[in-house]
Amino acid sequence: KKRNLFGQVLRILKLIYKPGNYKPIEKNCWLTLNQLKKEEYLFEKYYQNISYKSIYDVRVPIRKKIILSIFLVQVIWKIITKSLNHDAAIAFYLYHRISHLENEINFVYFIFLEEVRLMLMLATSKKFVIKYHELTNFFDVRKNYLLNEIIIPFEISVNYLKRSNNFKFQKINYLISNQQIINNSLKKRINRRSIGYYAGGYYERRSQGSYKDDFLIEAIKIEELVIRRLYDVQQTNKDMALQILPHYTRNVENIKNAIKYYQKVIGNKNVGSICTTKK
Repeated sequence: KKRNLFGQVLRILKLIYKPGNYKPIEKNCWLTLNQLKKEEYLFEKYYQNISYKSIYDVRVPIRKKIILSIFLVQVIWKIITKSLNHDAAIAFYLYHRISHLENEINFVYFIFLEEVRLMLMLATSKKFVIKYHELTNFFDVRKNYLLNEIIIPFEISVNYLKRSNNFKFQKINYLISNQQIINNSLKKRINRRSIGYYAGGYYERRSQGSYKDDFLIEAIKIEELVIRRLYDVQQTNKDMALQILPHYTRNVENIKNAIKYYQKVIGNKNVGSICTTKK
């Protein structure tokens, strides 16, 4: 625990004094985390000719660094007394890093990280104009969200978010309409009806410790149930093909484990229904 506490404090200290040279001069700026570089193809899929910066690259005025230094002392004490957790501390820090900006902020992705979700809620509550751009539709519906505007990839998710009491936003937009998806599918000649299921790889995430265990256990149960039902539909409609698409992105799943796991889930020894290519 002491080692973990030291690591948390060290990370916050490192972040506070991280130099930044980006000073937004445009009417609006696009910010994200450094990790987007690993998934840049997702951003470029929906947004062309738009440049973004890491929130850690934003230049912080001297007066803000002094405030953040005082903040660090408070954080150390609150973490020690367990009145503030690590995610909340990072969220406060991220907020203070942008709190001097007067620009409209377009924040890209990563709301599934607790520190980003809390930071965006805090910024929105402080009357910042925040437009959040989601790239994958990965939301934990048990948590609260507060945003000025949310832009999601697909229209099909709009009603789902609107019906949730945990999502508070003034405006919601999408990039790809249902009709566009239908039109694109009609352009392709498909000799056989097919169902594709994009898996979350939750069974692997448990061993990776990327999310809380209770959330992952429930997610595994739900996903296995969905896959079995899809497989049953395919078995009663022989002219229909089912393909499971494992979560190979960021190496959440690997081919060997995916084949073994999904074979067990659907009880089918034919691996042809499980995608074994990463592209």
